[in-house]
Amino acid sequence: MATFHSLPPELLLPILTPLPESSLVLCASVNRNWNAFATPLLYRRVAVYSWHCNAKTRAASLMRTLAERSEVARWVKHIDVRDFYRDFEFHLAQEEDRDAVFEHCEQGLANCVNLESCIWPRHRTLTTQMLVVLASLPRLQRLEINAHSGTYEPADLIRVRQIRALGLTMPDKAAVDVLLRWFMAICVERVEEEQETEIGLRELKIICQSTNYVGCKQLTTLAPYLTQLESFHLLGCPKADHIGVDTVIRGCSSRLEDLSLESISPNFDLKELATGLALPRLKSLTLTLPAPPSPHLKFLDAILELTADSPLVALTLSLPATLSPLSTSLVLYSPTAAAQNTAPKAPSYPEFSSSFARSLATKHAQTLRKVAIARLPTPLGAVEILATYCPKLEVLIVPVHEFDWPRLGEAISAASLPFLRTLHLSYPTSPRIRAFTKHELMPLSGLRELAETCSCTLEQIGQLSKVYEVVRRWDRETDTTPVVLERWTGPIFPEAFQVIRA
Repeated sequence: MATFHSLPPELLLPILTPLPESSLVLCASVNRNWNAFATPLLYRRVAVYSWHCNAKTRAASLMRTLAERSEVARWVKHIDVRDFYRDFEFHLAQEEDRDAVFEHCEQGLANCVNLESCIWPRHRTLTTQMLVVLASLPRLQRLEINAHSGTYEPADLIRVRQIRALGLTMPDKAAVDVLLRWFMAICVERVEEEQETEIGLRELKIICQSTNYVGCKQLTTLAPYLTQLESFHLLGCPKADHIGVDTVIRGCSSRLEDLSLESISPNFDLKELATGLALPRLKSLTLTLPAPPSPHLKFLDAILELTADSPLVALTLSLPATLSPLSTSLVLYSPTAAAQNTAPKAPSYPEFSSSFARSLATKHAQTLRKVAIARLPTPLGAVEILATYCPKLEVLIVPVHEFDWPRLGEAISAASLPFLRTLHLSYPTSPRIRAFTKHELMPLSGLRELAETCSCTLEQIGQLSKVYEVVRRWDRETDTTPVVLERWTGPIFPEAFQVIRA
């Protein structure tokens, strides 16, 4: 009789590849054969996030390992280092340590000959020598860096020409000034590779935040070299209006699949952008609504117009972070709390209304898989409409507008959303209402009960800043598989935290 151990070794790779890291660690300890397949998978993606304990030390240790063990570095395909030592964090007496740390970074990256993606967004931690090394890696396709130069010359960016996806955080004027030459060089590189029909970047993400050097003029200048874009993100760019965005998008409208415009110019007019623009491949749309008193109903209508010809899969909407729902905009489930909150609702305050939810769900019922909303009041009626019209929803992230947990549980039950993978709830944070709504926040036991009403496909649930992994373990005594909520330890950002807006 055949057993699992009698499988040909080459079948282990496709079996082990989709497993989480915790499972791969166990597989690596089975025997030498399994270890040979599981260990490379453990190192295919290495990451250090700023919230990790001793993140800087861990990042330095990681790069030292990659520098000293080239056989391990060959397995690495994705590096994501969100925290690292900066120059001023080394004392004068530690000059040798500083040199050694950055030498390890250079050698470690050089040893990663199969590297496909490098994310290194920490300010003043990227050096010219590291850019030279990255430029020499033939398989590198994605690069996300802090473009506020200081530890490297902006002209050195032009060396990295083989990439197809680029992310720039806080680009300063010197970096913005070389973008045209850089994008031209990337296009020339593609032509030299005899890929004349597919030249240029596929993905571009620019996060300005405290720098304001990317605007209409720059986007118009760069647009001729962005005709192959499939993903375009702008975040926190107050000088980027609909004119500049339109120039870029119309050049790649037939290819664009992912569009994100968050906290850009206050003069941005989505209605003007949507007029006469067809996006036949658009699958993901992320937008920040204008601040009151701008007419939000016009903005929501423009979303429907913009996506009229699109197979929309994911929609993310948010209000600017400086705004939060008024205490008068809540309908509290507790009669006692509701009695203290009877003032009329401000009529101009935007919300994810039931009427908009119905229009959206009717138009995209067959394709919509993700709805994520941040800081935009959402009545339970809108959630119920989404569940009714879009039963294939997999991700639902909403700010709860009414604390009626039984009604919410019924709306997102397994019968309504049989494919739901992620559920995250947020609440109003106004100090005016926190005093008498604190007791309304769902306890962990209530969150577990809510998870039990959901489909067995649910993997992640959370509220506010807490995220839990949904685990179902068989109980021998009761012969059941009760839901257990465990602290999220996944290697990637929880989807709810990816809805943090500028």
